[in-house]
Amino acid sequence: DLNIAANITPSEEFDEIARKKEWTTEYSAGISYALAHNRFSIGIELKGDLKENGHAAGPALSYRGINTWVALGAVYGLNKSAKDIQSQIIIGFEF
Repeated sequence: DLNIAANITPSEEFDEIARKKEWTTEYSAGISYALAHNRFSIGIELKGDLKENGHAAGPALSYRGINTWVALGAVYGLNKSAKDIQSQIIIGFEF
């Protein structure tokens, strides 16, 4: 199975000292393909900040058990505005 997902996340930050609001807009997207009876998936993730023009991409792996799933990924900065490397692990429980 092929899975494609995308999110856009606008957020407002308020600087109390400067008394001003600032908006940021981040995005994330990914594409993955399920293997081994949908237990494992391999894919690519993209993420970035549209205001700062920082963009990153990298591989993602996931495992789905009966009531548990685990996703592991790392993204690497594609330009100077992005962080060099970011990694994450997400663990989910279904109940």
